[in-house]
Amino acid sequence: MEIKRTANAGVLLGLDGVSILLDGICGEIKPYIKTPYAIAEELYNNLPNIVAFTHTHTDHFDKEFCSYFEEKKGQKAVWPRGDRVKSFGGVTVSSVPSRHIGRFEISHFSFIITGSKTAWFMGDASPVILKSMNDFQRPDILFVPFSYFSTESAVRLTKNVGAKHIVLLHMPKRENEGVAIWQTVEGFIKNEPNVIVLDIGETLILD
Repeated sequence: MEIKRTANAGVLLGLDGVSILLDGICGEIKPYIKTPYAIAEELYNNLPNIVAFTHTHTDHFDKEFCSYFEEKKGQKAVWPRGDRVKSFGGVTVSSVPSRHIGRFEISHFSFIITGSKTAWFMGDASPVILKSMNDFQRPDILFVPFSYFSTESAVRLTKNVGAKHIVLLHMPKRENEGVAIWQTVEGFIKNEPNVIVLDIGETLILD
């Protein structure tokens, strides 16, 4: 499985020869940065097989790219106003309704990605949703926002999932943040060798 962080809270995932973009192109809401121009250009020139967005906040979603993908590919993206399930090759992306952290009025979905490996992509879902996902196949890789490692209770819920790898997203550039996100998160992950933090543009291959 190949993972490239392409956005504030999103990745381009390569699984079984299928490319899946998950919240992987976005605008800017400070302190969170937009997808760099070079990465956005590459995504436009090499459209993924599946595109999925958890919700329509600017730091997770790009409406222009979503429309471009749907026009060029002749298929819907997976997002709150689009499809709920999408399959390509041997890979399926399925939506799971999930409440946005601290918000009830926003339409939000998390994703279960299945192929030779299983991944859960939580978007901005409250970590409490993890307690209701026992019926799903345990993930090999769990994608979560930084808030899952910002309190002791959230850390317990996250670790109880039993994922082999946890990829931590939504981390701002250190120089951009006005609050101590990095200091808080690093305190919780310093003894967690399976927690991975990627810079935007960084690629990782996991078994």
